[in-house]
Amino acid sequence: MSISDLNNAITLLGRLMDTRQAIKPIYPATSEKPAFRASTLRQPFPRCAPEEVGISSSKIAAFLSDIAADETLNMHSILILKDGSMITEAVFADQSTKIWKYTFSACKSITSLAIGFLFDEGLLRTDEKLSDIFGDAVPPLTRIAIRDMTVENLLTMTTGASFNEVMAMTEPDWIKGYFSGTFSPGTFAYNSLNSYMLSAIVEKKTGQHLSDYLKPRLFDPLGIDNYYWEKCPKGIDKGGWGLYMLPEDMAKIGQLVLQNGIWQDRVLLSAEWIDRASHTRVRTGAVSDLFDYGYQIWTGDDTDAFLFNGMLGQNVLAFRKSGILLVSNGGNAEMFQTGNYFTLAHKYFAEADRRFIPMTNANPLPAVLHAIREHPATGQEHVKPKRRFGLFARKRIAAPSAAALPAECDQLSGVTFTSQDENAPSLCLMPVIWQAIQNCYGTGLSSLSFLKSDTAFYMTYAEAEESYLLRIGFGYPADTDLSVGGKMYHVRTLGKFTRDEDGIPLLSLRITFAETPLTRYIKIYYTGESPHIQQYERPGGDFILMMTMAMKNELTMAPIIGGTLNKVDNDYIKYRINKRFSPDVSLHASKTIPRRKKLYEEQHYEL
Repeated sequence: MSISDLNNAITLLGRLMDTRQAIKPIYPATSEKPAFRASTLRQPFPRCAPEEVGISSSKIAAFLSDIAADETLNMHSILILKDGSMITEAVFADQSTKIWKYTFSACKSITSLAIGFLFDEGLLRTDEKLSDIFGDAVPPLTRIAIRDMTVENLLTMTTGASFNEVMAMTEPDWIKGYFSGTFSPGTFAYNSLNSYMLSAIVEKKTGQHLSDYLKPRLFDPLGIDNYYWEKCPKGIDKGGWGLYMLPEDMAKIGQLVLQNGIWQDRVLLSAEWIDRASHTRVRTGAVSDLFDYGYQIWTGDDTDAFLFNGMLGQNVLAFRKSGILLVSNGGNAEMFQTGNYFTLAHKYFAEADRRFIPMTNANPLPAVLHAIREHPATGQEHVKPKRRFGLFARKRIAAPSAAALPAECDQLSGVTFTSQDENAPSLCLMPVIWQAIQNCYGTGLSSLSFLKSDTAFYMTYAEAEESYLLRIGFGYPADTDLSVGGKMYHVRTLGKFTRDEDGIPLLSLRITFAETPLTRYIKIYYTGESPHIQQYERPGGDFILMMTMAMKNELTMAPIIGGTLNKVDNDYIKYRINKRFSPDVSLHASKTIPRRKKLYEEQHYEL
């Protein structure tokens, strides 16, 4: 890495640690990402009961129950397909499979398919040298260092490039940054900028953005219309992350690989490329105990499996022996395949069922699907349907009426809370992890205000430079489209008036950023002389602490600053991160709201 990139990374880390001021990006954010617009899904998978394709509904029910029981997985949804048919669509809490999801690194596998199209069309060889492809963009000294480095090294993550995801947050020219760093080719070293360089190669070879090149070759033939791929500051599709896509459309791409490049009796991509990409080309060593690596696709040769894997729980996992394809979206603190999800998936689906499975009236699956939709952790109260629906139908849920709004809404309506707390700049509506990923940082809490209007209850979360109006649902989340830094996000807000262990009243909010794995949690203690607000997010501080310690360990190897960083106490780092990710900030109310003992007793709260 260059000295400039190193200094910028340390500067950004310091800004993350300082809760007395809002985080400022190293380079200005660029506005992108359109609002999600629902459309009719083209070429949906045929639906059928599990038994129709030789698998027991009880087996599916047991798998989903085990997933729900593991709270560390924080599962949002799972699609289960067998032999090209959708047999179960499981949705947890208030999530949805009908809105596009941020795929993180799972889209690297799609970038691999783009390189496969170049390969099939004779436009690119895997042994082509990077110095030849990028020409004058490679500095003379770097040209010597990478003289033997090829496209194959990018595909297999064996470049040993030092310019990585963190450095990309501090350098707007990623190709320049990549070739300004150091390289140690040969062994597997996961780095999303290798995937970005593959996207840049597609643009160099075709004159088209990666997503535009894939449209007639992959997306259109599979009936994929609703997607968006973010671009780097220089306008190149990110390649290694940044793709929004519907879970069922991700399933189509996984199914294409499972079918060796054939879709509806048409060869889209050669079996040669699919074989190269989805079988082991390099061992991953300590990075993953479960999977090795092909061409931007994780491989499990022992189980004859392949995986598109994105952090925080985004996965397309296929088992060739059983014909099972799983598409999962979650919100956990997982970087690679360390969670129990993969163990459970292997246990239930790695091997084929080879016996006839009769359909029975005693089917536990509908009850399990209903239960995970009403997981106790969500606080949701669903209205039971009057009739039984199939496995893929949504249950009808009664919308809250005016009478359903809690009495406390009247207390809060018209009240504004401001803060002079020195740590108020650390509070932002958008989860901090997402701010970092998007290079779009919040500007710090300015005020909170509430308004009841007929049947609706609203909160305005005002930061120094932007304000966000959210409708709050009680019993069922309310939907809002927010503009954050010029980007549109769909959020779902669920509120609940409750009390803490000391009997102090509070308004608890869960704000689900439905297109992402992230959820913001807010507790507002709104009564008495000392109102205050607490915030946290999931995934949150634990994940960032893990990433920060990894970054610190890497930087301690750098000359000059390494010795200094090594002296920084790890407990201090943990303290500062917890302060950023779990702040507790005092508020000043425009009107004091008394703690109503009578209301407290009427609601039968226990001390």
